[in-house]
Amino acid sequence: MQFRGWKPPEVRISLEFVFAIPTVDLLSNAVDGHISALHALRREIQDILIGRIVDESQVLTYDMGRLFSSTILICTAIDLLAKLRAGRDSATDAGTRFREFLDRYWTPIEPSVTKAIYNLRNGLTHSFSLYSASIPIVLAAQSEISSLVFYEQRDGEIILYVAGMYSQLVAAIGAFRRDLELDATLRSNFEQMIYRHGLIVVSGQIT
Repeated sequence: MQFRGWKPPEVRISLEFVFAIPTVDLLSNAVDGHISALHALRREIQDILIGRIVDESQVLTYDMGRLFSSTILICTAIDLLAKLRAGRDSATDAGTRFREFLDRYWTPIEPSVTKAIYNLRNGLTHSFSLYSASIPIVLAAQSEISSLVFYEQRDGEIILYVAGMYSQLVAAIGAFRRDLELDATLRSNFEQMIYRHGLIVVSGQIT
């Protein structure tokens, strides 16, 4: 199996292709040897988090594992969606894009929490750590209050819950797709980035 990154687009793709749900097989959703990066990410998150691919509404009914790796993939999905929303992919703009996406699609959220999630993304992605210079971060599987709760602020720390972050991501993907169908400017931004960051060229057997 081989994977390749971006090349000049040779196919026209649809929102249905880009936003295919995880239970859709990668091969059946492929278009001329291209798979959707977001589709693959949504499947990979589930596989790492619960060890299987199920309807997204059922994910949190299973035991969760490998929280660090799952959180890295959740943050990667936010990075991808933020590029598609902003129509920009400059490395110097990564933090702004990331936080703007959270401010728009993760609710309710406070600026300190947005910053904490971005710090979590940086620490895990770059050094597999929870280091945050501004405020201590605790990573936990699930809130005792509800699986939908994705953060709490307690005793000077921000506790981030993987279950809640997953729920927020799923909701954000749906809301972003709906916005794309209604907002021409947003759709233009999306089209500037999707062929560069949203496609993976694949050959050989994929699962």
